[in-house]
Amino acid sequence: MKYLIIMVLIFFFGRDAIAQDLMPSQVPSIVKDALKTKFPNSNDIEWEKKGEYYNVEFEIGRNDHELWITPSGQIVKHKEEISSAQLPQNIKNKIKTDYKGYRIDDVDKLTIKDKVLYKVEIETRTKNNKKEVDLILDEDGKSFEKSAWYEMKF
Repeated sequence: MKYLIIMVLIFFFGRDAIAQDLMPSQVPSIVKDALKTKFPNSNDIEWEKKGEYYNVEFEIGRNDHELWITPSGQIVKHKEEISSAQLPQNIKNKIKTDYKGYRIDDVDKLTIKDKVLYKVEIETRTKNNKKEVDLILDEDGKSFEKSAWYEMKF
């Protein structure tokens, strides 16, 4: 029982050491202004502090977005939920060729500075089995390691 309690405490307090939920009043005006200037129609806004960056999750319409913003108000990373229809044709062709029988389930557009990647979740189903694959691709359909998005430097 002691082990369980210790693990629960580590989970909750360790998590807060990595990311800290913030009230809007705790976010500098310049950071909030960066969001409102770039995404004036954002709603359902949730702020966190991750390391030196402010992280904000929000919605526009039914699409989820996530930004990483410096304390000086510079947006350095953007993750945006998009529809499969918005994927570049090169990516659609690669999936059709390399992953026959799979269908596109979910798509995120990932932007760091001028670099754009797409995280595409694909799946296939048989009578007794479901298989899912996550792909990270550039606009030309070139594959990247899954960690590429997280390792890209601002």
